[in-house]
Amino acid sequence: MVHNYYLYEEDGQLAMIPWDYNLGFGTFDAGSASSTVNTPIDAPISGDSSDRPMLNWIFENETYTQLYHQYFYEFLETVDIGSIIDDAYHLIKPYVEKDPTAFYSSEEFELGVETLRRFCEKRSESISMQLENEETSRNMNYVDASDITLSDMGSMNGGRGSMGGFSGNMPDKSDKPDRSESMEVFNEIRPEDFGPPDMPKPDGDFPFDINDTAAFPSNLSGWLWIAVSAAILGVGLIVAKKYKY
Repeated sequence: MVHNYYLYEEDGQLAMIPWDYNLGFGTFDAGSASSTVNTPIDAPISGDSSDRPMLNWIFENETYTQLYHQYFYEFLETVDIGSIIDDAYHLIKPYVEKDPTAFYSSEEFELGVETLRRFCEKRSESISMQLENEETSRNMNYVDASDITLSDMGSMNGGRGSMGGFSGNMPDKSDKPDRSESMEVFNEIRPEDFGPPDMPKPDGDFPFDINDTAAFPSNLSGWLWIAVSAAILGVGLIVAKKYKY
């Protein structure tokens, strides 16, 4: 989606920080796995791209497009996606098993990891074939991914309360802390307790009570008195400045 990212700039170079990673493998659109796996790398969005200037900037320049493809080559040749998944899996697994507020079970977590692994393998294969055949703008269905169920990696309606994860149990709220005592104190608070304190009345006679704010708009003579005083003060300052030297 257009808004689902931040741009981070450092030393004149922009980096994209996306979010919604849990829906980053085709689960947002809820399409078929084969269609998603074979998405053309030169058509990474659905619909009109006229409002995507950074994307158009790449594909309107042949040099940039070739560089874009080269990055895919280098990534597929140098990055071990399976190891990245394994590292994340072993890091997260102990916490998944102990999380009392999890929206998914350990079994669903295991299924999601295995599905993600197979999805990435097939996606890498499809991209390699797109580059090899120089067909990067049309979906040629190079790879069959009909054995993959995208929702196993999460979905928009997964989990109770449509939290965008896997299905599972909501956390038990029965042991939440008792806030009744603090609420009793809160209920005893009166709005007038937070009103401004009475302002001390300055020396001298004023034609109105400065603590009586309701009297301000209606006390016309008081306002006139202030206006006249301000005018006299202003004239005095002008005269003093004029005859200073």
